[in-house]
Amino acid sequence: GFTFCKDRFSRLFSFGSKILCSSLLVALFLDIRGIFIGKTGTPSDLAFFDRGKLFPTTFVGTIGTVIQSVLLPVFSEHQDDSVALKQMVRQGIRRAMFLIVPILLILIGVGRPFIGFLLTEKWLPAVFFLNCFAITYLFHPPQYIAVEAIKAKGLSSQILYIEILRKVVEFVTLIAAIPFGCRAIALTAVLSGAVSLAIMFPFNKRYLGYTHTEQLCDIFSIVLPGCIMLACLLFCDAKIVDFPGKWVALGATGVIVYMAIMLLFRNSVANEIMQICKRYLRTRHTC
Repeated sequence: GFTFCKDRFSRLFSFGSKILCSSLLVALFLDIRGIFIGKTGTPSDLAFFDRGKLFPTTFVGTIGTVIQSVLLPVFSEHQDDSVALKQMVRQGIRRAMFLIVPILLILIGVGRPFIGFLLTEKWLPAVFFLNCFAITYLFHPPQYIAVEAIKAKGLSSQILYIEILRKVVEFVTLIAAIPFGCRAIALTAVLSGAVSLAIMFPFNKRYLGYTHTEQLCDIFSIVLPGCIMLACLLFCDAKIVDFPGKWVALGATGVIVYMAIMLLFRNSVANEIMQICKRYLRTRHTC
């Protein structure tokens, strides 16, 4: 029959309520910059801001939602094995960043011709905001993957504490930027994203055994090749005359250059992808 366990209910309620509070904080601050720009700027400023934010948010939001929905149950199976959990976190960060970093940096590289083609040249001021949020979202994968791991260990108090620290930083920088205009408000997203990532470092070390050096190595092993690829795209964009499909050509070039650099650096994720492709081609050839 049905049995009510007060002790289990108390633990679950304590855990769930703190996770709910942290989620409410995230939701509360989700569009706060748009609100401030709407109050302090012009309608056109808000339109450019919203349109520039749309593309990186759509790409990363979709991928992030899928990844987060999978991670918690997987991490929970290893919540008592710190070594295995840390390895899973590192692998998850490498794979997520391998996918997300080139998307965001290619978006920056093709931003001007992409916005010009899709929305016409009158929307080109939105490119600045697109770049801001593309850079901001580079900081997100290591954060939400580590948060899911800490959550899997049942440390809901720490999750809430982390979120409060993040939002305090975000709010203070936002208030400080208001006198300097809409672009400064958008730039606070980049600053708060970088600070939020730094806030995670000691929590990751304490609760996951994930040292600062390991975190920096995992992040920069993906970001550095991505930045080299972005430099190539910006150079090509400056040297090649505009034509309707320029953003497509630049995007394809970015993917090829990125994969070539990652293979040259012997990146483990790139090697995995190449092995999968080789096995698929062998299977097709056999058939």
